[in-house]
Amino acid sequence: MRLYFTSLRNLFHGAFIYLFIYLFI
Repeated sequence: MRLYFTSLRNLFHGAFIYLFIYLFI
């Protein structure tokens, strides 16, 4: 359960970075 939560958080962080890069470009 904790691992799943960490994975979800990592995915959200990745999505945020992807959005930031998209905005930068």
